[in-house]
Formats: sequence, structure tokens, C-alpha cells
Amino acid sequence: MTRTTPPPNAFDTRKQLRPLYGLLLGAGLTIIGLLAYSGYGDRRIGGYYLPLLNAAVSGRLAVATAHLPSNGPPDDARDGAVNRVLADYARVQSYLQRLLEGTRPLAAPGDGPVREQLETMRDDLASLLEGVRRRGQAPAPQPADRAYASAVQGFVRNSDALISSLWQGIEDTRGTILTTQAVLALSVVLLLGFVATVLHRVGRHARASIGELEAARRRAELGEARYRTLVNNIDLGVTLIDTRHRIVMANPARGRLFGREPESFAGRECFREFAERDAVCSHCPGSLAMETGQKQTVETEGVRDDGSPVFMHVRAFPVVGDDGTPTGFIEVVEDVTEQRLTQRELAKAEATLRGVVQAAPVGIGLVTDRVLGWSNDRLQEMTGYGPEELEGRSSRMLYPDDREYERVGTEKYAQIAERGTGTVETRWRRWDGTVIDVLLSSTPLDPGDLSAGVVFTALDITGRKRAETERLALERQIQHTQKLESLGVLAGGIAHDFNNILMGVLGNAELALQRLAPENPAVENLRSIETAAVRAADLARQMLAYSGKGHFVIERLDINRTVEEMTHLLQTVISKKVVLKYDLADNLPPIEADATQIRQVIMNLITNASEAVGDRSGVVTVSTGVVYADRAYLAETFLDEDLSEGYYACIEVADTGQGMALETRKRIFDPFFTTKFAGRGLGLAAVLGIVRGHRGAVKVYSEPDRGTTFKILFPCVQEPEDSPPTPEAQRAERWTGSGIVLVVDDEESVRALAKMGLEQAGFRVLLAGDGREAVRVFQARADEIRAVVLDMTMPHMDGEETYRALRRVEPGVRVILSSGYSEQSVTGRFAGKGLAGFIQKPYRPSELVEKLRACLDGVSDTGPGDAGPDPSA
Repeated sequence: MTRTTPPPNAFDTRKQLRPLYGLLLGAGLTIIGLLAYSGYGDRRIGGYYLPLLNAAVSGRLAVATAHLPSNGPPDDARDGAVNRVLADYARVQSYLQRLLEGTRPLAAPGDGPVREQLETMRDDLASLLEGVRRRGQAPAPQPADRAYASAVQGFVRNSDALISSLWQGIEDTRGTILTTQAVLALSVVLLLGFVATVLHRVGRHARASIGELEAARRRAELGEARYRTLVNNIDLGVTLIDTRHRIVMANPARGRLFGREPESFAGRECFREFAERDAVCSHCPGSLAMETGQKQTVETEGVRDDGSPVFMHVRAFPVVGDDGTPTGFIEVVEDVTEQRLTQRELAKAEATLRGVVQAAPVGIGLVTDRVLGWSNDRLQEMTGYGPEELEGRSSRMLYPDDREYERVGTEKYAQIAERGTGTVETRWRRWDGTVIDVLLSSTPLDPGDLSAGVVFTALDITGRKRAETERLALERQIQHTQKLESLGVLAGGIAHDFNNILMGVLGNAELALQRLAPENPAVENLRSIETAAVRAADLARQMLAYSGKGHFVIERLDINRTVEEMTHLLQTVISKKVVLKYDLADNLPPIEADATQIRQVIMNLITNASEAVGDRSGVVTVSTGVVYADRAYLAETFLDEDLSEGYYACIEVADTGQGMALETRKRIFDPFFTTKFAGRGLGLAAVLGIVRGHRGAVKVYSEPDRGTTFKILFPCVQEPEDSPPTPEAQRAERWTGSGIVLVVDDEESVRALAKMGLEQAGFRVLLAGDGREAVRVFQARADEIRAVVLDMTMPHMDGEETYRALRRVEPGVRVILSSGYSEQSVTGRFAGKGLAGFIQKPYRPSELVEKLRACLDGVSDTGPGDAGPDPSA
């Protein structure tokens, strides 16, 4: 508890009484000395002189009494006297013995003569006692012997001397005692006078300070009340505990902490009440505070009366008594249950967040002043660095150069200042040196203080960027393809109609030549008409080649041989300053292609390469080889129209010319686009159309001032096939047919020409202007019709629909398909459906007869017919 300190001007009793204490101490010591000496004198008289004097007197009386029996008659009176004498002797002897042995207090002084006298008296009494005993046992009184008488006389003498000396000692001692008592009385009187003086002085000062002492007492009581008010109203639990761990006092806050009244703790052991233990807690801060004398702090967990846990922050202070030994300790307890439960929830949330961060599919990290801190596993995986390699390092290590590092910092922090977060697309260099595209999103922990750190996410968008690039390239390719398709449809439509017109011209010219005699002047004119029509047909074929639907004479082709056959021709079309080199691979697999079209492709590429070199000296290299094209490789080519992966034979034409910029490369396959002073036709657009028709692809490599390379890919033939018979061999002998042939075409001139040619070959001909009419005619005479010549493009029902309808009437019907488009672009829709043959417009009547002959003889250039029912019919 608290101690009160007197005010500065209060009467200090201890200081005022300090002289009096010295006097009292001296006086007390003097009095003690006098009393000791006086007591010693009284004790010497009462404990030494008087017992010896009593012994001497008793001895003499005993000797005198022992004399009587020797003179009287032997009777009972004498026996009684003797017995009394014996008893007195025995008592005196015993007393003397105790004096000599020191068992009686102060009975054995160090005076030598007195001790000798006492010993002599003891021996004499023993002799006297033996004599009395003998005389008392005699039958008759014995006369006194001389020895006895002598002993009696000696004892008497000694007794008289001892008694005299004892009386003298008593007188001397009494004189000394009286003197001492007188001095003591005078000292006491003087001392009392001095004390009275001092007490008068002390009393005067004491009366002056009584009021101040009372005020100090009231202040102490007020402080005590304030202390109790503070302890009882503080939110912290306060408990006073003694050295045996028993609770002396607990404030209300400590009671509320456990849901009890504070008075219920008094007298109980703290470890039982607060921790439900049977012994003192091993971590008890109070025990340690009492041992060390210093404050101790600990966090512990207790149990409330309702069974719920309570977390406490305990501070223990030792309580020490006036002598410095501990008398207990005070515990000040703070309820931290809510904070600890909140911390547990925060720790759980932090663990959850950390798990989410580690499991996130994007890289997550922290930078402070652009210095890397912690990072998750995904970020380490993205960069290839471990956590110890990233932490504490500048983020500059992730960027390919300083310029990109500065750009990202400027843009990111400008966005953060503007809207609180920043998103920047950049590039990082991984540990192994590879560069990846990254999308960074950064958010500061404290928007007002960027030095607190910035959390960022890093998304690897390399694949997405590549896919985006490929998508844009594909979109451009699709747009280009659609543009070519649109122009191709237009060109194909024109060529188709043009072919129908030319077919009438060619057919009629041929029939007229057959009817006229060779010497007829009109023959020459008809041949001129036929030549002009053939040239017009070639122009139509070029238009169809551009559209990718031209007619190809498909055969197995060796690319190396084709190039070698063109060597002399190629030298004539290139500049004299250009060196033409060849790098032809060995053992190239064959391709299926039209040799004329392939030659046109090579010629166009060599011509363009020579003109790209211009007037300067340069080199044009023609190479051949084989590549395996996977889906990624094909995606980088022009016109990747679902080409299949596999081996492709390639023709590569490279020049050392001026090259092309990106914008030029985007347009090189546009029709009528040219970089020359004056354009000369379809150019590369026709090349692309031919390649499309052969299910091939084109790759272009070019940079300004670094030349250009065109690589043309054609699918390789997987299995060898026998060469088909040549048309000359088929025309070796004239053939005549029979039976009915149905000709279906929406062009009247085509129907008439076909009718005349077939009738000259011996056939009867039925005509139909569209598919509906053809089906009606076929249903009426299906058993008589041997074959059907069917146009592909017609109103109402096109060739494919008409073919299915005919197959439903007669599954084994032989049909020759006719179209202005190429065989590859048309017959694919009839694969496996029993098509008997194909003929491309414009055709001569003789060519139609040859097709019909092959059909009826069971030979088909598209494969054997399917006599079974059409699954799609």
C-alpha cells in the first residue's frame, strides 16, 4: 500500500529527539551497570553468604544436638533424638555437597579458603554422622571417645571461624549496595530532570505539527480513496496475490473477465480460479516477478465460468515489504480475446490468400521502388528465376533493355497517379534469354504512399500475341481469299459463259470442216475461225486458272525434269546481267499436276525475279526440295484452305533484287496489281490460282534491299500409279456407237453441237434444257438410255441435284459430267457416287465421243462406276 511523506515544514520528531536518544542510552547503560552491581551484591548476600551461614549454624546445632544421646539412658526418646540428629546431619551434608558441586545458584564462589572450610566441615560431619550412628546402635550408652570429642571441637572451631567471616562479608556487601543505590537514585533524579526538559521542548514542537500530521493523514486517506476508485473503475483486471498464490483482492474488471463477482476470488488460489490447474502454472509471471524483483509479461489463455476461452496479456509486478522481502505480487490483466480471435481469422485469411496467390495462374509479386520483393510460384516459373534470385533485385533484370524498362515505369506510374492502377503491355527476358510478351497490372498498397509497395500481376500473353498475329494474318488471308474468290467467281462465270459460246464456234467449225472438201476455199476461213476460237479458249482457261477452277491435265510429274526442260527457255526471258543458278534436290517424290500450268508458274516467278534485280547484276536461284509442313507451317502460307499436314515438294525461286516492303507484300497477289511501270495482266494472281487448283500453297520471304524468295508447295504423291493412255492412242481407230444418249444443258448451242457430234458417231440423241426436264425424259425411257451428258450449272436443278434424281430412277446410270470449271473443283462433290466421267468446256464433238466411248467400254478417267444405289439419293 502507499506511504505518506510529511510536508517539508512538519515537525521531525526523530531529528528533535536524537540528542535525547544519546542521553537516554548513556543513562540507561549507567543504570544497567549500577543495577547489575547492586543485584550482584544482593545475590552474593542471598545466594552465597546466607546459605553458608545457614549451613555453619545448622552444623553447630547438629553437633550440639548429637551430644545429647551419649549422656542419656537408652530409651525411645533417645532413639528419636538420634534419628533427628541423623536427619539433620544428612540434610546439612546434602546441602554442603550441592554447594561444592555448584548445583545451587551462586553457591560455589571462587574463594579458596571458604571452599576448604566447607570441605573440612563435610568430612567432619561425615565422621560425626558415623559416630552418632555407632553410638545410637550401642545397647548402652558409650562413654565419649577422644576422637569424637576432638572432631566435635574441630568442627565447632571451624564453624565459628566460618560464621565470623560470613558475617563480615555480609556487612561489607551491604555497605557497597547502599552506596550504589544512592548513586543510582541521584542519577535517576538528574536523568528525569533532563528528560523533562527535553520532553518540554519536544512537546512544544509536537503541538505545532499535530495539525500538519492530521492534514497528511487526510491526504493519505484521500489518496487511498482515489487509488481504490482507479483500481475499481479501470478496464484492466487488477489482482493482488500473496506469496502462496492466494488472491487477496480482485477489482471488478477482473471479475467481469471471468463472469464472476470480484469478491468470490478472495482467499482462493489463482492457478485454480484463472487456469483450472491443480498446481502453480509453469509460466506464472508472478512467481518470476517475486524471484527477480522485476516486472514480467506473458500472454496466456484461461477459461471463463461459461467454458469459453479467454486470452489475456498479463503483467506481474512484485510487492516488497519494508525489509525488502517479497510479500506477493500484483497482476494487471488485459483482455485480448477479440484481438487474438481476430488475429486467428486474419492468419486464416492470410493463409487462404497465400494459397490463392500461389495457385493463381498468373504471376503475382511485390515491388518497392521497383525493387522486387516476394513472388509466387507462377512468376518464378514465368521468369525462370528462383525466389532468392528475385528478392532484393531491381526489376530491371526482367527487361530486355533500359529503354523498355524506363517506358514501362513512366506509363505505369502515370496511370497509377491518374486512376489508382496501371496496366502496361511489355516484354520480359527470361533466365534462359528467351523473350516473352507480358501484360502487367499494378496496384499500390497505399495510393498515397508508393514507398509502401506496389502489387503487380504478370500474365504471359506470348501465346495470345502469337495467336493474335496469326489471327490477323489469317483474317488478311481470308479477306484476300474472299476477294480472290469474288473475282474468281466473276472470272469463272465469264469464262464459263465464254466457253459455252466458244464451244458453239469450235464445234460448228469442226463439223463444217468435216462436211467440206479440202479444196473448198471456205476451209481456210473455217480453220482461221477455229484458231481464233482456240486462242479465246486459252484466255478463258487463264481466267479459270486465276479463279482456281481451270482445267488441268493431271499427270504424274517430276519437278526437277520440268525445270530442266525449261532451262533454255528461261535463259531467254531473264536479263543478261542476271545469273541463273539451279539447286535441284535428288530423288524428289513426284506430284500430280498439269505440266503446262507448272511451267507457267515457273516462268512467271523467274520473270518477276529477273525484273526485281533490274539493271544491276544479280543472281536468281531455282531450288527444289521436300519439306514436311505441319499445321503451324501451313498457317503461315497463302491460301491455307484446310490443307492437310504432310510432305510437300517445293519449287523455290530466290533473287537478290530490291525486295518488298510489308505493304507491297500484302498486295502482290491482287489481280492487276503491279510495281512495274505498266502492268501486263494477272501475274502472281494467276500463279496463286494455279497453286490453289493443285491444292498447294505459297510462302513469300522478302525484305527491302535483301531480295525476295517465293516457295511453291505441291502435295507429294504417296503411291505410284500407271500412266493413263494418251488421247492419241485412244484415237488410233475410228469408233462408232449405238443406242440413245441424253444430253442435258441449259445452252441451246451446246445441246445442238453435242447432238450433231453424237449422231455422226452413230448415237441417237435426246435433249433436255434443265434438270427437271431431264428427270422426266429419263423416267420415261430409262431402259433405253445408255448414258447421260449432264451440265453442272443449270437453273431449277443443278447438275448435282439432277444426278441424285437420276440415280434414284436407275442406280446404275452412266453419267458424264460437263462443266467449264476444272475437274478437281467439280468432281470432289461426286467422290464415291459412281460418276462415269468428266469433260471440260469448251470441248470438240470428237472429244465428247471419246469420253462416251470410254464410259460405255467401262473405262473411266475418274475411276470405276458404282453400280449400287447412291447413299445420298
